[in-house]
Amino acid sequence: MNFALGLTRMDDLAAALLNANRVAFVAPAGCGKTHLIAEAVSTYQGNGRQLVLTHTHAGVDAIRTRLKKFKADPRRYRIETIAGWCLRMTSSFPKLSELASARPTAEEWETVYAAAALLLKSSAIRSVVAESYDGLWVDEYQDCTMAQHAVVMLLAEIVPCRILGDPLQAIFSFGETVNWDRDVVPNVDSQFEGTTPWRWLDSNAALGTWLQGVRSSLLAGQDIDLRRAPVSWKSLGAGNAQQAQLAICRDVGNRAGSVIAIHKWPQQGHALAQRLNGMYTSIEEAECIALLKAAAAIDASSGFMRAVALMDFACECLTKVGADLATTKAAFRQERFPHGRRTDIAQQVEVCCELARQGGFDQVLDCLGCLGEHPHSVLYRRELFDEMNRAVRAVIGGKCTTLVDAAWAIRDRTRHVGRRLGLRTVSTTLRVKGLEFAHAVVLDPAALDMKNLYVAMTRGATSLTVVSARPILHPAV
Repeated sequence: MNFALGLTRMDDLAAALLNANRVAFVAPAGCGKTHLIAEAVSTYQGNGRQLVLTHTHAGVDAIRTRLKKFKADPRRYRIETIAGWCLRMTSSFPKLSELASARPTAEEWETVYAAAALLLKSSAIRSVVAESYDGLWVDEYQDCTMAQHAVVMLLAEIVPCRILGDPLQAIFSFGETVNWDRDVVPNVDSQFEGTTPWRWLDSNAALGTWLQGVRSSLLAGQDIDLRRAPVSWKSLGAGNAQQAQLAICRDVGNRAGSVIAIHKWPQQGHALAQRLNGMYTSIEEAECIALLKAAAAIDASSGFMRAVALMDFACECLTKVGADLATTKAAFRQERFPHGRRTDIAQQVEVCCELARQGGFDQVLDCLGCLGEHPHSVLYRRELFDEMNRAVRAVIGGKCTTLVDAAWAIRDRTRHVGRRLGLRTVSTTLRVKGLEFAHAVVLDPAALDMKNLYVAMTRGATSLTVVSARPILHPAV
């Protein structure tokens, strides 16, 4: 097998990948994988399209943004998540694919990939793919499950395939994931490696060089010493750890440029965003279970209880709403209207009462809008709130008959087109992997294993702040 390792110029690498039949590109975080995809696809001169697949909505948007910077012809590429492309294809041919559910959740996604693999064994579908695309790019390949890998290998039999990834960033845990040496290397003709830390060259070269050393230390099972590193280490001290994290996030959030604050668990991120009063927003998981659950509750209720369901949803997205409207909600639960209304939130109480009286989706939309303008609250789960607004409008416009149908359709659209993050975001490594920010804050490194710690520490191009009890980190394998 020919493994070419010598190319270092981005344009040379882009040309080599674009002209290859089956090739892999391995590079550490920040070494240009997204840039390379965009440069290669933008220089494509054929009449067909390049299919670009990745794992997350944010990843879709990151690649699309790069392609726009390169002024790539949008007729020459299609970008989707692997999940989104597989679901779209199998839903289009449900009998041929034997798709079990067009609305998969959790473990049901593996049946979608199995259906996509079955579909791609059809000569008719293979002809469709060959006519539709001239090449395939799959980013973040280390996170592919074996079922996704099977789909990609079938696609690679039809069109030229380029695989990009980094085994040290394999942090997905939704089933058995690929082993690079076992599953990728034997299935490509050549492999290129990138080592230049492009992300940091112009903004903080010292940090980029240090992070390359961190990578080596992690792979060797060694500790990470922050004491003489080009990193801002913040001690949690002996006081309130939560208050220390909030203060540090506020401080970094006042800097110029985008900021990502990273927690281990999604609910930690939602809670932090709430405590920061909207300075940071928290992003949702791909399936957005909270949206579907709230949509089902609103669908299944009417009158007073529909108003309660809507208010419960608003409490998940907005600060202060729960406390300020507690009396109103309690009255609704007793199927009565509240007595004596506060003047400062009189408008919010009135729209909730109108929803309880009429119970239509026009009133649901009015209620969402008015609660979003609550004078004392801040929206900290903007994505969740905006998706619900879109779903309600879809029902009002007659595009969907139920709110659950609309919520699913909205999330499916997001799965295809991607999403754009705010200036200051709090999230998990899983949802921001592959993305670049100006500043990164790692809030609880002791809770992260080796791979998640590496992903977290490599998000910030200009600065990295680590908040921990001690300046020496002992990451678990």
